[in-house]
Amino acid sequence: MGTKQMAGPELVLDRLERAMNQHDLEGFLANVDPDYRSEQPAHPERAFGGREQVRENWRAIFRDVPDFRADLLRSAVDGETGWAEWDWRGTRTGGSRLEMSGVTIFGVRAERIVWGRLYMEMIEAGGADIREAMKRMTAGAPSSAEASAGHADEVQPSTSDQNKLVARRFGEEVWGQGDVDAADEVLAEDFIEHNPAPGQGTGRGGHKQVIKLWRAAFPDLTIAVDDLLVEGDRVALRWTAHATHQGELMGMPATGRPVTLTGIDILRIVDGRIAERWGEFNGVEMLQQLGALSAG
Repeated sequence: MGTKQMAGPELVLDRLERAMNQHDLEGFLANVDPDYRSEQPAHPERAFGGREQVRENWRAIFRDVPDFRADLLRSAVDGETGWAEWDWRGTRTGGSRLEMSGVTIFGVRAERIVWGRLYMEMIEAGGADIREAMKRMTAGAPSSAEASAGHADEVQPSTSDQNKLVARRFGEEVWGQGDVDAADEVLAEDFIEHNPAPGQGTGRGGHKQVIKLWRAAFPDLTIAVDDLLVEGDRVALRWTAHATHQGELMGMPATGRPVTLTGIDILRIVDGRIAERWGEFNGVEMLQQLGALSAG
C-alpha cells in the first residue's frame, strides 16, 4: 500500500510544527496568508489582521525564548478547517519559564492559513483548585447573602493578584505593544513619575508621550516580564526588552543596531491603577550597544 500524502490543514500543521521547532521564521510565514485574521475569544482586544503582525509575534518568540519547543499533541481536520492541541515550552532570556497549552482552530485556503482562533493559555502553578475556580466562575460579584455573611472575599481575586495583573499589562501591553490606549486603563490620571525622562511632561499624558518617543526609535520593541513581586500596594516588575534602533533617540540618528535592555520598575498601585513609578535601567549599556559609548 502507498503512503498517504498530506494535504490541506494536515500538511500545514506538519509544516508549522517543523518551522516552530527549527525557529524558521520564513518557513513559518510561508504557511500564513497575507490577509490572515486572528482572534482570541477569551481576549477579544488581541484580535488582529495581516501576516506582518504574525511575523512580529513569532520573531519575538524565537528571539526571547531561545529554546522554544512546540509539541503537536492531537489534531483533527474537517475539509479546510483544522483543530490542533499544542504544548509550547521554553526558557526566556531572563531565565523564567514559558509554559503554554491549549487549542488552535484555523482555516486553510491554497495551503495557507487564512484565519485562526487561539485558545492558548499560560500554565498556572499553584493556582486555585477546581472548587475555588468554580466559585470565581459562577459567583462573579458576591450575592447579597454572601456579602451579608461576610464571605465576599472568598469569591473575589486578591488585591495582590489584581495588582500583578495591572503591572503585567503595564509591561507587556503598554510598553511591550506600545498600546497607549491601555495606558489610560492602568495609569492614574495624576500618575507620578519619580525618574522622568528629559523633558517628560507630568501625569499620565507625559508618560504616554515617552512611550511614543521610544516606539518611534524602537518600533519593534518587545518586553518580557521576568518577575513580579508584591508587597502591600507596591509591585516590583523585572523585565527584559529587545529592540532595533530604527529612529531618532535623544538626538541620535538610527543606527540599525539591536539592543537588549534589562530593568526594574517599582509600581505603587491604588484602586487598580498605577499611581507612582520608580524605574531603573542601564542606560550606559544601551548607549554602548548603539555605539555611542565605548565599552572601555
